[in-house]
Amino acid sequence: MSDKTFRQQVRTIVTGLCEDCPKKVAEEHPEYDGETRNECYGQCQEKRILAAHNAELDRIAEGTDGIALIAQERNRQIKAEGWTEEHDKQHSRGELSMAATCYTLVAVDQIKKYPSAEVMPSFWPWHHLWWKPTKDPIRNLVKAGALIAAEIDRIQAYIQAQKGS
Repeated sequence: MSDKTFRQQVRTIVTGLCEDCPKKVAEEHPEYDGETRNECYGQCQEKRILAAHNAELDRIAEGTDGIALIAQERNRQIKAEGWTEEHDKQHSRGELSMAATCYTLVAVDQIKKYPSAEVMPSFWPWHHLWWKPTKDPIRNLVKAGALIAAEIDRIQAYIQAQKGS
């Protein structure tokens, strides 16, 4: 997320949270003069900006949740590897799902600490040079998830093409 987008989101959050602050300060502290009220409002706004900023940082850090990681991997597959929708159409016999299953099985074996965790399953659908598991079960599950997403997209595109013809 760009810094500008982040600032816009924080500004929106803070504006929504702080609309009533001047009124609340005036109601809660009628003894305050205008300058003191503005100072309280400014402090309130700063606290809310900081809270919104911290919440956004937490959200970004949590952007490493499963869905975000899978989306990032699928995007990488398309941009870096060229595995576009057009390319994926060639794999109409379940190869994408089979490959996802292979990466999932490796992750399960890694989680269970089996020594043969990275052995290529016999039903790996492509040349062995394309078999690229990592030592990280999460990374292997991310690859599996991205392959499942590609398979879903391929099937949906096929269905749409059938409806159009």
